[in-house]
This record gives sequence, C-alpha cells and structure tokens, in this order.
Amino acid sequence: MAVWHEAPILGNHWLLAGLVGLAACAGGLPAGRAVVLVFYGFAAFAKLNADFFDPDVSCATFYAAESARSFGLDVARPEGIAGTGLAASVAVIELTVPVLLVVRRTRSIGVA
Repeated sequence: MAVWHEAPILGNHWLLAGLVGLAACAGGLPAGRAVVLVFYGFAAFAKLNADFFDPDVSCATFYAAESARSFGLDVARPEGIAGTGLAASVAVIELTVPVLLVVRRTRSIGVA
C-alpha cells in the first residue's frame, strides 16, 4: 500500500520492495526470491557497458563521492585508474551477488 501511495515517484529500491511483497503475497516466498534474483541480475547486467567504466560519467564514481561527502569528507569523483578500478569493483560485486544468493551455502554472504 505504501508503494501505491507514493507512486508515481518511487526509487528503484522501493519499487523492488513493493514487487517482492506483491510476489510473496501472490506466490509465496519462492516468488519473492525470484523477483529479487531477477532484479539483481538485471542491475548487474546494466553495469556491463562502456560508460559505467568511464570515471567521468560513471554512477559508481558519482555515488562514491556522494557517500564520502555524507561522512563530511570533501572529495572529488575518483578519476583515472582509481575511478575505473572502483567501477570494476562495483561491477564484480554486483555480478557476484545473484550467484551468491542462488547458492544456499553462500546466501548469507550475498545478503551482506
């Protein structure tokens, strides 16, 4: 109901929460888990483009700088090899999460 109330202005994580809740209510926990896996799979796949690895336009470098500023650190977006390395690290982590969630023994690591 909260997702419906806040629509059409929703962040993607709030939309995911609503879809997982809807799927879990309609089809049980396996359906909710499937929605999470599909969402994280598409989010990881979206990182596989040249712009994501370009530090000047990558959301990875933008949000890293924003996160640092939220802790009171006055930093610029990482540039050059540091920015590319940061973007690559984010892509590897996001590509690993769906796999970790599927394998029962690594699920808690994937959630973390």
